[in-house]
Amino acid sequence: MESENNIEERRAYEIIAEAGCEGPPLDFGPILERYGIDLMLRAFNYVSGVMIKDPVYTLLVVKENDPEPRRRFTIAHELGHFFLEHEGRRFAEPSNDNPPQERAANRFAAALLMPEDWLRAAWEDFRDNPDHRPEIVAEKFGVSAEALKVRLKELGITNAPGKTAVHPP
Repeated sequence: MESENNIEERRAYEIIAEAGCEGPPLDFGPILERYGIDLMLRAFNYVSGVMIKDPVYTLLVVKENDPEPRRRFTIAHELGHFFLEHEGRRFAEPSNDNPPQERAANRFAAALLMPEDWLRAAWEDFRDNPDHRPEIVAEKFGVSAEALKVRLKELGITNAPGKTAVHPP
């Protein structure tokens, strides 16, 4: 049986390939266009994003005043719900509870925004600038430094935030 993480990784790679995306940074345009998803930025007080899906129309609405890296992660997260075919109405409550579908959407988002091969290559490209490498690579991918550090650790590229793993990438 395929592990949960592999499912999200594999699906993210499929979407990138199907839409012909190159990067980094990932351009959402080809994905949204290929799958008929409209994107709208709006002011929200409580949520960062929501996807509205019915048989004929899919709309992704994202909080306009979030920082760009946060908006990008929100878009990728909501696309995770879409491509992982999560059913039902979900509004994640800010709490310590992190339901399985939300964790899966986060893993998908990280894999979509920072595919392992792209990330390993970029991390290697900036090996000569260790003091600023996390910030440079995060900017290159259009993600927050924190999201990058979590992804690097999950992939075993680093052992802890900001530290390079003892084995080569």
